Amino acid sequence: MIPVESRRSDSPVEEMKWDRISMRRILVWVAWAVVLVAGLTGLFAWHSARSYEEAVRGFETYVGSADHWDYSRAPVPDAENAVAAFRSAVSDVELNQWSRAPQPAAWSPATEASARDALADHAEAIDDLAAASELPSCVWQAATEVDADASFEVDADASLAAVKAARLIRLLGFVGVVDGDDGRIAAAYRILDTLAECLYAQPHLFGSITAAAVERFRLEVVQAALSSPETSDDLLETLKVELERSAAVDRVGWAIAAEGALGLRLLKKDLPGPASTGRRLLQAAFSKRVAAALASRWVELKSWSERPFEELLSETKLQGEPDLPVAGMVVDMMMPNLRSVIVTLRTNRALMELAISAIEARRYGRRQGGYAGVVDDRSGIEVLIEGNGSAVLIGKELESRLRAQLGSAGAGQTPGAESTLDLTVWRLPPPVRESSPGG
Repeated sequence: MIPVESRRSDSPVEEMKWDRISMRRILVWVAWAVVLVAGLTGLFAWHSARSYEEAVRGFETYVGSADHWDYSRAPVPDAENAVAAFRSAVSDVELNQWSRAPQPAAWSPATEASARDALADHAEAIDDLAAASELPSCVWQAATEVDADASFEVDADASLAAVKAARLIRLLGFVGVVDGDDGRIAAAYRILDTLAECLYAQPHLFGSITAAAVERFRLEVVQAALSSPETSDDLLETLKVELERSAAVDRVGWAIAAEGALGLRLLKKDLPGPASTGRRLLQAAFSKRVAAALASRWVELKSWSERPFEELLSETKLQGEPDLPVAGMVVDMMMPNLRSVIVTLRTNRALMELAISAIEARRYGRRQGGYAGVVDDRSGIEVLIEGNGSAVLIGKELESRLRAQLGSAGAGQTPGAESTLDLTVWRLPPPVRESSPGG
């Protein structure tokens, strides 16, 4: 029998041998682990890139161009740019007391005097705004090759200046209604229309939100003009044609596509190049997954925006996806504001259609000598005929749905809510029957 000590005499050699074997095994397992991690990382990056490409193709098929630059305009000199001119024109204008101007029919002599004083104080600004509306270009802060990030910035100061300009021009139109001055009413409408178009040209939803407010000011001028018996039928017919043109423009589709393309551009602009490795590649892969989720959700948003308007008012929330991945959750944080803007734009379109119906009703009253039966063929609209022959046309269905939506949103949660509701009620003066050609 061999003593234990003699067996242990070779143990240092054996231990070194086993250490080498163990080390090789560890290195093999580490190598396999590295290969596995690299493979999974490559698979993740490949799948992310493929998902991104497929989602962008879907975006371009159902929403619009995914290139942000397709929604931007080239820079122009300030002397040719209506944005710069509008901002400069109202730099010294203060109209806080007219932020919520009542209709001229409700003016007291003191209110009328105050309105005229405000116009006199800002006569130069009004002339400058009229000149600005004639400029050939309207370009918001645009990017150049030198400063590629400029187009991502929202020019809030210019938008606020646009609202200030719109308030002043609305007041101009109201005084035109009081004076029975068709030329002044038409000028006010034209300037407000140009300003709204200029705002819609900004490739940000913030511009669309401001444009919607300007459109409401424009509708208030039309509402005041329609309620006055002094407004000529020729002017009302011109306003009707312009309203029909505005209502036919797909503001919602353009705004969704422009904002979606902007989001994709923001996610792409910081992606690392092909030679980047490691952590930057993982960051790129995750960014592409977020971009893919954004593009896919934008397709759903576009489809949702095309549903009947009454459905949008009753359901202003897209159904969330169960077990939504992190990338989708990041994108969905933007959806409430986007849905709200879509509803606002669709609401403005419905209000324009109601305004067109009101103009047609007044024309009907002049032809028939009264408003009886004027909306018998139109659902959702009610007419109350008063003792002196005047009438009140109410978009009853639209009004009730707007009130329900405002109630579900909570009091004070919707800017301009009262002015929007006021635009569902249109007052028509007593009709004067058109004389016959031989009369």
